[in-house]
Amino acid sequence: MSNPSSTDEQNRLPKDGIVVQTMLQEMGITNFEPKLIPMVLDFMHQYTTDVLEEAKLYSIHAGRKQVELEDIKLACQNWAEEHSTMPSKDTLTELGKNKNRNSLPPIRNFSGPRLPADRFCLLAPNYKLKDTSNEHSTNQTTQQHGTSNNQPSTTFITDHYNPVTGTITTTTACGSFASHDLFSSSNSNTNKRKMNESDDEDDNYDT
Repeated sequence: MSNPSSTDEQNRLPKDGIVVQTMLQEMGITNFEPKLIPMVLDFMHQYTTDVLEEAKLYSIHAGRKQVELEDIKLACQNWAEEHSTMPSKDTLTELGKNKNRNSLPPIRNFSGPRLPADRFCLLAPNYKLKDTSNEHSTNQTTQQHGTSNNQPSTTFITDHYNPVTGTITTTTACGSFASHDLFSSSNSNTNKRKMNESDDEDDNYDT
């Protein structure tokens, strides 16, 4: 809480603000926030404008060209009753009955829980999907070129043992081969084994 009685703050206040500050000091209010004076000024200007406009309407209704004191008194009385006095219980009850006479909009028949409109629900996706149509077509083209002649793709895993360090190194490789390559490689391995066996027999025969 700050005390706005300093000289600098008084110089910044308008004339009406100084009047409000003097009224507060006369009422014994000396410690208040600086924003209080602008709020009181705003209320004063709004109240004066409303009262004068309503008094002008009363003078026009009475056939007078100028606003008289009686018009201002009546406007002040009506403003006080409208803004300062709470409506009675009977008035509120009557207002509630008039409002409840209006029927509610019909509810559509559907299964499941009844939810508000979509714009009031957190059901809309809050993410965006990446367009992968071009990537998909590129992958299809690559597969067609890479797997021509219906060659299957196979993963080869080979373990290499190092007797010096005692460790095993695993090597993985991917490749494509045809069925005739598989049989030809197996046949070549069989022929190599047969040749090795025949060489061993020849060595044994020589010894």
